[in-house]
Amino acid sequence: DVLVKLKTAAGSTALAFYVRAHESGQVTSLGDGDYYVYFATGSNFSTKCMEFLDNMSVQKDASLASFQTSVRGDYIYHSSAEYQLTTQSGGNFRPSHATADEFRN
Repeated sequence: DVLVKLKTAAGSTALAFYVRAHESGQVTSLGDGDYYVYFATGSNFSTKCMEFLDNMSVQKDASLASFQTSVRGDYIYHSSAEYQLTTQSGGNFRPSHATADEFRN
């Protein structure tokens, strides 16, 4: 299981969502902007606290993910990003460690 948060460069949470293990999550509406993507894993997830109560580990994408909407002619284009949170030999994503307090605030 994972709790995903998108945070602005200033540190405010723009979006948070929970995804169960072996499932996927999709966001279809997000304001244009640049966001850090955080991932928290652990056990004993609390919906009231919106965090894992035991063994919570937090990682983030060190690069800002930029989401923009553009219009060209009659077409509207939206940026997208996809993360697959499994270890893969030769994978192209190297998360950075983040603190639980950084994730919470």
